[in-house]
Amino acid sequence: MLISQLNADPLRRKDKNVTVTGVVRATYQTPFAFFTIEDATGTMFCRTNVELPLPGAHIKVDGKLFIGIPEGCSLPLMLVDEKTRSYVAHTNACGLNGCEFATKNSQEIAA
Repeated sequence: MLISQLNADPLRRKDKNVTVTGVVRATYQTPFAFFTIEDATGTMFCRTNVELPLPGAHIKVDGKLFIGIPEGCSLPLMLVDEKTRSYVAHTNACGLNGCEFATKNSQEIAA
């Protein structure tokens, strides 16, 4: 599912299982362990209970869409509560900017 689809109608998918695929942009430990994932259409938060992925990793995340105020936070957020994660295998260079396997041209276009 594209992140833009989740952003366009989040209440329709609230508390439902969703899958997003993209590149990890940043990781954080506070106020809870989470990371940002970006696809070609947008960026969103993913909360995890396991080790954080490394920035630049191209991953697929399955989990439940949460909309609310997470514990330790003071603002409402939309995020994926990660249940499973898999790394996207590459046999060729990736066109998604920021991916550790991105082509040089896609990196230059974003600059």
